[in-house]
Amino acid sequence: MDTNIVLSAIFTTSPYQPILRSIANDVFDMYVTTPILLEYEEKINDIFGGNTVRLFLDFCHKTPNIKPTEVYFNWRIIYADPDDDKFIDCAVAANADYLVTNDKHFKILSKIVFPTLKILHIDEFMVLLVHK
Repeated sequence: MDTNIVLSAIFTTSPYQPILRSIANDVFDMYVTTPILLEYEEKINDIFGGNTVRLFLDFCHKTPNIKPTEVYFNWRIIYADPDDDKFIDCAVAANADYLVTNDKHFKILSKIVFPTLKILHIDEFMVLLVHK
């Protein structure tokens, strides 16, 4: 999940909070790398503060289906925002079924042949959760 998805789902009053509940209930696996966790930490701290960061990182470390992933190849696909490449690299390394993001920079994946990676908008992912 891209950082914008985590930020959209982090509070219990969010309509997207079922995403994090689904992770906690082992409905699906989530893959992360150290650079992804560092970005989550930075953005959550900027918006919500240190206590929320601690709670979220604790959730990440204690939830067994949040899987640490090693990236051995950097694809360098998103020239418009190279910082987003870490999400593609992680998803490809983990052989993930899809990458959940609202970021328009990821649309470039529909124009390339390899690697193949399905992108889901947050609302598409919510529909998928309802059917699981």
